[in-house]
Amino acid sequence: MPCSFCGNPQHYVRNCDSARINGLTANMRLVYINLSLNPNTTGNLQNLFINTLCVQYNAHHLKAVAVRYTNVKTSVRKHIHAFAIWAYFNDVMPSATILPQFPDIVPAYAADLEQLEELILPWEIDRTADYSLFSELTPINLAPLFQEALTLTLEEIQTEPAVQTIKKYYINPVLLCNETDEELEETIECAICYNDFKLNETVTLNCSHLFCYGCIYNSLQIQQKAHPCCALCRTNITTFVVKNEEQLEYVSRHCRL
Repeated sequence: MPCSFCGNPQHYVRNCDSARINGLTANMRLVYINLSLNPNTTGNLQNLFINTLCVQYNAHHLKAVAVRYTNVKTSVRKHIHAFAIWAYFNDVMPSATILPQFPDIVPAYAADLEQLEELILPWEIDRTADYSLFSELTPINLAPLFQEALTLTLEEIQTEPAVQTIKKYYINPVLLCNETDEELEETIECAICYNDFKLNETVTLNCSHLFCYGCIYNSLQIQQKAHPCCALCRTNITTFVVKNEEQLEYVSRHCRL
């Protein structure tokens, strides 16, 4: 069977080396680039490209280009060949949409430069190493510098961190325990952190809400008002009620005695 494109009986269309196929391919590539650069074709580029090829080229032209660059069958319809050409261009020309197709407009003040012939300046990169630069370097003894840096680091580690200033308020600390030993060992949930604590480890406020000492400490430290308030009901705190002397010592640090 002769070639369906050029009619040569010595080969099939898949092996055709006619120069016309190169010209057809170049023209189809321009169609792909023009559609890619058109902002109105965003999201519909594939269908527009396939429809444009099917309108502008006959089945023999599309088949000749498609079978040369892809593995598509020769017996399929022309829109399948057009799709194969689309897939080929989309694979080998992913950056076509960002390539400029037209030269920039030369401003009026630079119009005279167009009359000048292109100036070709020969240039090259000299990658030969110049070791003469190293002869001017003076060796430096780095041992004292390392020792100084090590000393500074040790001093920073050995320096005690600054103690955070504890805010004080006009609150009365009270030691009051009417519970039995068994009741003091019972666990209760802190209303702020939701952790379980023994009753003798909690602090009760004048509004009857109780919290763990850690949450009381954090709450008082971040207070911006002159007088702190309860985290639940917003009642001004006037009294700390604790169950043991250790807790009394802790809360007393926040009180102006």
